[in-house]
Amino acid sequence: MRDRRHGKFESVKQRSFIFVGRLVSRLRNQLGLTQPDFAVKLQLAGWHKASRDTVAKLEGGTLRVDLIQVRYLAATLGIPLPQFLSKIDWNKADLLTNKNDNQ
Repeated sequence: MRDRRHGKFESVKQRSFIFVGRLVSRLRNQLGLTQPDFAVKLQLAGWHKASRDTVAKLEGGTLRVDLIQVRYLAATLGIPLPQFLSKIDWNKADLLTNKNDNQ
């Protein structure tokens, strides 16, 4: 997938952040949490610099997260880490890769 701003190609990892963000958004909304409320809960879980802007960027797919941050996300959502990771639809990321590689 070509990044229109810089003419670079996104990696599968970058596209997978979109799916992580969508999952977080869906689960956060199911819990009835606003982005600011979720950010406060992330801070309490250990992601001390989390803010509403952090949550917005994450949900929009523009923020990369490492495994420790994924652990904070899962804990804040009340989901064991393996279960959280299993909820990510990795096949969609693969489909995007295959679709764009064939163009």
